[in-house]
Amino acid sequence: MINQILADTNKPAEVITVGAPCTFLSYSDRSPGIVTKVVDDRTIEVAGVRSQAKPNPDSKDGSYPYGSYITYNFFPEEVDYDRPHTTYTKRKNGTYQRKGCAYEKGNGSGRIALGYMDKYYDPSF
Repeated sequence: MINQILADTNKPAEVITVGAPCTFLSYSDRSPGIVTKVVDDRTIEVAGVRSQAKPNPDSKDGSYPYGSYITYNFFPEEVDYDRPHTTYTKRKNGTYQRKGCAYEKGNGSGRIALGYMDKYYDPSF
């Protein structure tokens, strides 16, 4: 549900640039990404970004209790811009969806939100 809201309220910049952060929206999970190529004004290529959980400052061993909010470090500098990545196209409603992915209202995987990186894994699944 929250990913549907995030995708529908996504207001990307008028001009998307290489290196712009994005978030892959998949059902209730989110993963960080980065724009690696701007093909034209409606088509971009996006790559996933490695992430690592920050140690929990409230825990002696740095671990998080089940279901708690985890913060992450992202490593976009490790992305290889020279190789091909997943293509996303801008749709009539202004959102970006994976090329060839056709579905109503974007339920499930295949959408991205531009302008920020986020990671969340829903512990209930």
